This record gives sequence, structure tokens and C-alpha cells, in this order.
Amino acid sequence: MGRITASLALIVAMLVAPMLQTLDQAFQYIQEYTGMVSPGILAIFLFGLFWKRATSRAALWAAILTIPVSAAFKFIFPQMPWMDQMGFSFLILSAVIVAISLLEEKGESPKAIPVSHELFRTGTAFNIGAIAISAIIMALYILFW
Repeated sequence: MGRITASLALIVAMLVAPMLQTLDQAFQYIQEYTGMVSPGILAIFLFGLFWKRATSRAALWAAILTIPVSAAFKFIFPQMPWMDQMGFSFLILSAVIVAISLLEEKGESPKAIPVSHELFRTGTAFNIGAIAISAIIMALYILFW
């Protein structure tokens, strides 16, 4: 399966490579098309991790709508910077997640981890070590900058 996938990726790369000759910056091209998927992934992870009422159906719809929403921004508003397109796509997909989750009215998931202040406490040894490492890194930056 790995060889087949690598072969297909090579064929796609050979087909796309001639189209990239007219680009001023290949990095920006890569970022634009990676940015079509990133807003949905970010929304799914953020709501999945930090909102107990988020549902799997809402996450699925956000995943399905990620590319169409991003493509709509790219083709309807071509003059809009791609970072702004990503931001607006994220906001729309976040609204989709919230709306679908609220419409399902499942409440908080019983599998959700209860968040308390105790989860974020660190010990004295850890705090001293973190401060020492930060001081060392700061000293290295000052010396070698």
C-alpha cells in the first residue's frame, strides 16, 4: 500500500509541477492550499477538547464543509488575503459546530474530563526547573544573538 501511495503521489507531483512554473512563490501556494483544510481541523480540535457539549455529528459536518467553505472564500473573494480567508472559514465552521451541537441537545458528554484547577497545578521542583531552563535559554539568546 505504501508503494502504491508513493507512486500515486509521484504521478500527481509530476502533473502539478509544470503548473507551478508561473508562481512567484511556491511556499505561498502551498500555504494557501494547506489553509483550506486547517481551519476545519483547528475548529474540530478546539471544540472537541474544550467544549463538553460538542458532538461527533457537528465535527463530521465541520470536516465535510471545510474545503467547500474555504474554496468559496477563495473563488468568491479572490482579492481577500488567504490568512483572512482562513480566519473567516474558521469562524463559519465554528458556528456550524456550535449550531449542530446545540440543535442535538445532548448536553455534556459523560465521557468528558472534568476540568478543575488541580489539573493545572505544578510542583515546586517543576517550577524551579522551568525557571532555570528559561533562564539558560534567555542567556543563550543574549550571548549568541
